[in-house]
Amino acid sequence: RMCGSDETPRLDPALVMEITAESGRDPAVARMLDGFEPMIERAMSQWLRHPQEPGDAVRLPPEIVERRTLLLRFLLDGMKMHQVRRPDLDPALLRQSLTEALGWLRSP
Repeated sequence: RMCGSDETPRLDPALVMEITAESGRDPAVARMLDGFEPMIERAMSQWLRHPQEPGDAVRLPPEIVERRTLLLRFLLDGMKMHQVRRPDLDPALLRQSLTEALGWLRSP
């Protein structure tokens, strides 16, 4: 969803960056983000823990899930920054790059 599709509009990376910057100046915004962050981390961890295919028994150990969740956060945060700096970035290229990276993150 971060790179958008025909059915789902892209999450505006400039707005995300603005909200993040504002959280450094406004304690109310910081508290809102502090409450939101654990939900994002849990969702990412859950996604990484579940096998890709139904019937696939491979599950990542908790310590790998923790490291890869952090890496996934870095990847997505960096992607948002790059989208702001390069608004002409080809969405198909972005989607393909993310698909490859996310496949690796879920592999044992």
